[in-house]
Amino acid sequence: MSLRVVAGWLDLSSSSIVCQLDDGETRVICTIVRQALRDMGDYHQLSGSEEAVFSQMLPEIERLATEKFQVGFLDENGGLSIGTADLLRYLRPRPQ
Repeated sequence: MSLRVVAGWLDLSSSSIVCQLDDGETRVICTIVRQALRDMGDYHQLSGSEEAVFSQMLPEIERLATEKFQVGFLDENGGLSIGTADLLRYLRPRPQ
C-alpha cells in the first residue's frame, strides 16, 4: 500500500500546504507544515518556490505520509500531518 497525492487538489495557506492522498481504497488529507517543506528542500539542496520544492519532493512526501499512515500516526480528524520532527524520524539520507 502506497499513498499518492491526488492531482488537482492542493490548498496553500501561510503556514502549510494541504493535499489529498489516495491508495486506491482510502483517501486522507495530508498537511505539510511549510517550515518542514523548507527544511526538506534545504536538506536536498533544492531551490525555487515552495510549490516547486513540493513538486520535486513529491515522492519523498508520499513515502513519509505512507509510513506515518501505516503505523497509524493520524491526527484526531483522521488526517496526516508532516512536521519538522517527522523529517528527523522518517527522512532518508541524501545521496552523496
